[in-house]
Amino acid sequence: MEANVQHWITFLNGITPGFDTLQQASDGNPLLRVQVGEQRVSIIQEAESDFSFWIERYEAADGGSGDELVVDAGNEAEQQRLARNVVEAFLKRRGV
Repeated sequence: MEANVQHWITFLNGITPGFDTLQQASDGNPLLRVQVGEQRVSIIQEAESDFSFWIERYEAADGGSGDELVVDAGNEAEQQRLARNVVEAFLKRRGV
């Protein structure tokens, strides 16, 4: 799983190098949670799940808030490709 986390970090650096890593856990969920501006992205990988995604609202301890994209990246190559496309579209759409 560590290689998968590094893959996501490399991917995110390619589309938005100015992100902050909030959580990184190669052995748990989320695998990776990052903040880009006021937006957050969480990458999860459930063992018995296929690709899916949803958007949640978050409120930070400092009173800030924003949208958080949660992506279950799945385990197969096509699911991973779809997950990358959704993350990239979410961040580009929000101008980050």
